[in-house]
Amino acid sequence: MLAVQQGFFWGDHHHHLQTPYLSFSDTLYTHPEVDWHYHPNPYFTYILKGELFEGHQKSHYHLREGRLLYHNWQEPHYNIKPPGQTRGVHLELTPEWFQQYDIPLDWLTGSLRITGPQVHLLFHEVYHEIQYVDHFPQAALDTLIIELLSAIRKEREIQTKIPPPWVKELKEILHEDSQLGPLNELAARLQIHPVHL
Repeated sequence: MLAVQQGFFWGDHHHHLQTPYLSFSDTLYTHPEVDWHYHPNPYFTYILKGELFEGHQKSHYHLREGRLLYHNWQEPHYNIKPPGQTRGVHLELTPEWFQQYDIPLDWLTGSLRITGPQVHLLFHEVYHEIQYVDHFPQAALDTLIIELLSAIRKEREIQTKIPPPWVKELKEILHEDSQLGPLNELAARLQIHPVHL
């Protein structure tokens, strides 16, 4: 199995930044398939355009535009890019980055599909700082990344509580359907009273 170097992602890089503690790349994917591999460090993948299929030993993700994943380090996976243009952003953090802030590497484990709007907003802030600000202060960026990881951890803790069965279906509807009707129709679709929404 291939272990890729820090900051390496298959494709053409529109923007690439490498520091001793993190790497960032805005990548246009050029390979229709990438065989089993792993990255040495924890990293984020955010799909800006198009779609990508990612397979792991225990799960599979069909990533469309606007999807965010967090990958724990050394999680083997493969990628398949459907026809068409796909572009993604990667933010990779080294073990030294985690150590300088006393965050254990296993604080967040596995590959996690991130759905919380607060986490997405924080990732957009990180993306903006790196992509559009010429001289960003490293401390400000690190603070945003710490907030991002903390928000993911909090989201995971909330997800471990057992929600009512309709919550999962609601999340799927909200993520897949951009044309939602009136609240009463959504409640009827979920077979619940609108007050629960």
